[in-house]
Amino acid sequence: MIAYIAKFTILIIILLPLYLVVRRPHEKKEGQFREIALSMFVLFMAALIILVLEGDYAKPSTMLVRARYRLQNDVHINLELFKTIRRYLIHPSINGIGINLLGNTFMFMPWGFGLCALWKKNQTLRRVMLFSLGFPIVIEFIQLFINRNVDIDDVLLNFLGSVLGALIYTFLRKKFPEFALIEK
Repeated sequence: MIAYIAKFTILIIILLPLYLVVRRPHEKKEGQFREIALSMFVLFMAALIILVLEGDYAKPSTMLVRARYRLQNDVHINLELFKTIRRYLIHPSINGIGINLLGNTFMFMPWGFGLCALWKKNQTLRRVMLFSLGFPIVIEFIQLFINRNVDIDDVLLNFLGSVLGALIYTFLRKKFPEFALIEK
């Protein structure tokens, strides 16, 4: 778990100067609080995408053949809901519970939080559900082609984390109305 956090931190440090150069012309259009929130969201999501899409890339034709083989032979693919979650709860380990269950949930909380905090139109239940489910499904689909584990339980945990992030934002916005300053 510490290795993931260290790698994630290094990615953010590397991405920060690039983001600042690209974002600089837009600084004056946004409020300072919103600009900071947007920067944090973009950097977090960029690092997250880089981490979850780390894999074995090849020619597109090779990746298609490999994905077909994996689907036909059920290689590192779990489409049975709660199978992985149940396994980690029956045979607990720091790696299983820490990285898989908690990591997959907490890792997506900023996604749900940021979508609602930064864009008011994303505060509807329909959009929260759509983005909370859509993004993890796209990630798992891509992972099929890059030789990463594909697990429906990851989609569920990512979805729950994202919805939890949106709920936390909703709660904080009601308690602290100044949170609305970052919405657009």
